[in-house]
Amino acid sequence: MTLVEVLVGITLLALICTISFSKINLDNYKVNSFIRQLNSDIRYVRMVNKLGNSKVYIVFTQKNSCKGYILMENGTTAKGVFLPKNINLNYSVSKILFDNKGAFYMGGTTINVGKGKDYTEITIVPVSGRVLIKEGIYK
Repeated sequence: MTLVEVLVGITLLALICTISFSKINLDNYKVNSFIRQLNSDIRYVRMVNKLGNSKVYIVFTQKNSCKGYILMENGTTAKGVFLPKNINLNYSVSKILFDNKGAFYMGGTTINVGKGKDYTEITIVPVSGRVLIKEGIYK
């Protein structure tokens, strides 16, 4: 074996490892991005609803076997965000809307995002309408 053959072999192995690791971390990145975006959008809806615009809300939906949500503003779709196919999205209400005092219209709710035992919980607190993400030490 020559030095060139060894270098080519090591380069190919490094390339294969890089590609496989990026795919594993990409799903985690997409899930974390979805959670942060949903949290931000819920807070946006709360702020706009407190200002008196009740035509802004979030609706949970499914598209091409991918679960996600749509942000509605004044009867039109402002944005749609969806998870990868193998990730679960569990919710007890299908619509996120707040009253003019900032309280959630149905008391409170919990939204779970994740796969199997590895999940993150987004909680909308009753009465106050605060949005909390429970992850890490809460699992």
